[in-house]
Amino acid sequence: MKLDDVKALWPLLTVIVVLSGFYYTTQLRLDHLESDVVQLQTRVGELENSNDELSKNVAKLQKKINNRPKGKTRK
Repeated sequence: MKLDDVKALWPLLTVIVVLSGFYYTTQLRLDHLESDVVQLQTRVGELENSNDELSKNVAKLQKKINNRPKGKTRK
C-alpha cells in the first residue's frame, strides 16, 4: 500500500467516524425519549383512573345531597 492510498483513506475514515457518532447520539436521544413517553403514558393512565374515581365520588355526594330531606341541617 502506497502513501497516497493511505492519504486517500483519511477522508473516508473521517466520514465514517462522524456518521457513527451522529448515529450513536441520535439513537441515544431516541431511546431516552421513548422511555419518557412510556413513563408519561403510565402517569396519564394513573391520572385517568384517579379522575374516574373522583368523578364517581362527586356523583355519589351530589346524589346524597339531592336525596337529603329539605329543611334539615346537619349539626
